[in-house]
Amino acid sequence: MRPDTQVYGLFGWAWQHYTTDLLSEGPTITAHGVVNGPTIGAGVETLLAGSRNMALTAEYRAAMLGRIASSNDAKGLSFRGTGEQSVTVGLSFKLGNNPRFFP
Repeated sequence: MRPDTQVYGLFGWAWQHYTTDLLSEGPTITAHGVVNGPTIGAGVETLLAGSRNMALTAEYRAAMLGRIASSNDAKGLSFRGTGEQSVTVGLSFKLGNNPRFFP
């Protein structure tokens, strides 16, 4: 691996607020609340060739969140746990007089 490349892992806790309308044979039911759970991921960041201030970053994250609606909210309906996955790619520019990108 190149000395100007950094590979890293992520672990933490995520939460998400939701509002959803559940359609049934009766009236529409609106469920809302907050789900939370662990999140994991990995990323890589590397300096662009010939630059000490510009870096290219790619990152993957997955969050395993809780159930969206309990049986009380959804009148007997239940849902499995929800999850979210994301991939981000970015270009960053470091401002200031920083001669070394990775200390």
